[in-house]
Amino acid sequence: MFSSHEFWSSSASVLLGDGHTCMTIVEWHSNYHWYQVVVSEIENGKKVSRTFLISDVDILDSVLEKQCDDFKVAEVLLVSPAWMNGTNGWALNKLLSLIVGRSQSGGKVCLHKVADGVVYTSPAGGKIDTLEEDGFKVII
Repeated sequence: MFSSHEFWSSSASVLLGDGHTCMTIVEWHSNYHWYQVVVSEIENGKKVSRTFLISDVDILDSVLEKQCDDFKVAEVLLVSPAWMNGTNGWALNKLLSLIVGRSQSGGKVCLHKVADGVVYTSPAGGKIDTLEEDGFKVII
């Protein structure tokens, strides 16, 4: 989950109106993956591009399901920690496909295929027990 502190809020928030707060710094409270999602939408007759930072696969799924003529997901990037991507640090990769299922013990397993063809799993070494099991879904 992302968080911030009031200290890092920006006076630019007034430009966006009620219900919005601009932050100059946000903090990621986890050593797990997250998603950067670029969307294109029509607002007041003009095409605008937005970037969302999404902390959970279920939220990503809901954003993808909301696509319509005026709201399109242009790109999904996986931000993965070192334990997941096998390097010394965080990595940002274009996400080509995402499958979510359940392991034998019933826990959620995500299989992320990125642009260079590598498949990252979360949790590490996670395997989907069966394709017929409830909860199996191809997200991307």
